[in-house]
Amino acid sequence: MFVRDGVTLETITLDLGYPGAVALMASDRVQTDLSQMQVAGNHLYESLAEYARRQIRELLESASAEAIP
Repeated sequence: MFVRDGVTLETITLDLGYPGAVALMASDRVQTDLSQMQVAGNHLYESLAEYARRQIRELLESASAEAIP
């Protein structure tokens, strides 16, 4: 889900690599289509999606490592 200028854009279903994972991203750089409510699927969008995947993976790996005494 993307937020721009305090407004939630249309929700995008994206495989983040972990079932149930949700990413909420605020960016003034995200581009939209003509409706101004849907994120344009361009290079920036793909970069942000990959960033979200990496962050979720690192968070879960870190949490798993800390849970093991």
